[in-house]
Formats: sequence, C-alpha cells, structure tokens
Amino acid sequence: MVCKKWNALANNNGLWQQQCERVRLEIPVYEQDLADWKQVYRENKSLKVNWNDGNCKVTDLKGHSDSVTCVIFDRTRLASGSLDKTIRVWNLQTGKCQHILKGHIKGVWCLNFFTQNLLISGSFDGTIRVWNLRTGKCQKTILAHDGPIWALGRRHDILVTASQDKLAKVWDINRCFLNQTLVGHTAAVFAVDMSEDGSLVVTGSADKSVRIWNIENGRCLRWISVSQTTSVMSVSYSQGHVACSYGETICVYRVEGPTKLIRKYLDIVNEHQKRIECLKFRISDQTKSEGVIREEYSDICWTQRKGGQCDSL
Repeated sequence: MVCKKWNALANNNGLWQQQCERVRLEIPVYEQDLADWKQVYRENKSLKVNWNDGNCKVTDLKGHSDSVTCVIFDRTRLASGSLDKTIRVWNLQTGKCQHILKGHIKGVWCLNFFTQNLLISGSFDGTIRVWNLRTGKCQKTILAHDGPIWALGRRHDILVTASQDKLAKVWDINRCFLNQTLVGHTAAVFAVDMSEDGSLVVTGSADKSVRIWNIENGRCLRWISVSQTTSVMSVSYSQGHVACSYGETICVYRVEGPTKLIRKYLDIVNEHQKRIECLKFRISDQTKSEGVIREEYSDICWTQRKGGQCDSL
C-alpha cells in the first residue's frame, strides 16, 4: 500500500520459488508451472508451526461400513481405504466425502496419490487400480499378484508393490509395465520403501528380515536379519539409513558401507499396546545419524537426537 514496485518485488513468484527450493517442502506440489510459490511457502511454514505446537482441528470423517486400513492425503483431500472394499475421497476443509470408489472385490490395504487427479490402490484381491478422481472411475486395473497387496512405494513413475505371495514387484505405473520381480523373501512381504533417488528398494517381510534391492536389475544387495521372533511390519529409508519395526520394537540401521545397527528402541511397549505397523523415518544429519521417526496415525514422535525419548504431540 506504500510502494507498488516493492510490493511487486515482494510477491515475485520466481523469488518465492527460489525460497521454496531452500527448504524442505512437506506438502507436495503437483503442477509446478502453475504454482503460487508464496502460498506454497506459507502453507509449509504453517504446517511446521502447527506440528511443533500441536495445533490441530478435529474433524470426524464417517462413512465406511468396516475397518479403515489405510489413509493418505495431499493438500486438500484425504483418501481412505477400507475392508468394505471401497475407497473414499474426502475434502479436508469441509469433511465431506467427494468420491466413493468401487471396484475392488476385497479390502483395500494401501493407497498412493500418483498425480493431482490419479490415485493408486492396492487390495487384498491382488490387483492394482488407478482411479481418475475427476470422474470417480477406475481408469486401469493390473492383475499384479497371486495374493493380497499389503504395501505400495512410489518415486515418480516407478511403483513397487509388496504382497503375500512373497514377492515385491517394480512397475512403470505410467505404462502399467512390469519392470522387475524381486524374488528372495521366504514369507509374505508386508512393507516397502524406496531411496530418495529411486535406485534402491527396501522390503520388510514375515520371514523376519529386511532386504535392499537394486531397482535396475532386481538383485538383492543386502539382507538384514532383524528379528528372531516376529514379522517385520514396516520399513522406511532415509539418506543411507533404514528404520524398521517388529512387534513393539523399532530398529535403525546404517546401510551405506557395512551394515550397522545404530539404535534399538525397546521401551516403546510402554507407549504402544500393540505392534507398530507403520512408521516414517527422516535423517536430518547424515554424519551424526540424527533424525526423526514418526509412527504414522499415532500420537507418538520418537526423536533419535534426544536419545530415543518420546515427544508427545
């Protein structure tokens, strides 16, 4: 309101894009050419402040007729998969259901937003489906596995699926083409993640092990015997480190160079009543192996930098 020239400079979209490139964006930007980068920066800043301060708005999303097995969200929508064989897409601002996606013949166990208008689902029926969120219709169906699909991992056009049939598969999801089949686990594969550059796949299995694979040739590069008693239920990769869970225990390994167990969190049983089935891991300082483990869909945040103490959010 004082100087139009300075106002124009302060709102320059290219300037804010450069600023966004200097920070870690937690909210995905799907159409970068059309993005309002000042708004993107503001939303990410608000998210970090709200997360650190524990600010939230409680909204009840009701509609599924059976247990909800997975949720995923982008900037304005949340998608939920259920044992009732449907996927519901919700508006996060209003709490209203925008779409009910029907087609799977068994429960839906994993979801992934591919683009702003495409959603990928994996089901107990062994299929992958790609849904068009503009029309609410199934666009593609892939007969992927001979057993339930428990988890999905994606980097750009590459999708990895983990299944009860002891296999993980690497797909070019844009062409619905099978690139590799990762063979080696001797029991169901429950969890999958990928490295930041998409060159490595990490899988966790009911055979109590974690395997690291080369995505180009499908070879197993590393095998880690994690547990002596129970299945590995979740894995997460970050900057040469892997976090995984079995039962109520979380382990963190350094996998660049010789495999080394960095830390094992055993006292989580005091916080959790049942096994940990999903987690997200992020290294903030690779040289010191410092970072944060967040157990998704729970109220617990474990920070390795603080020696494994729990910050209640």
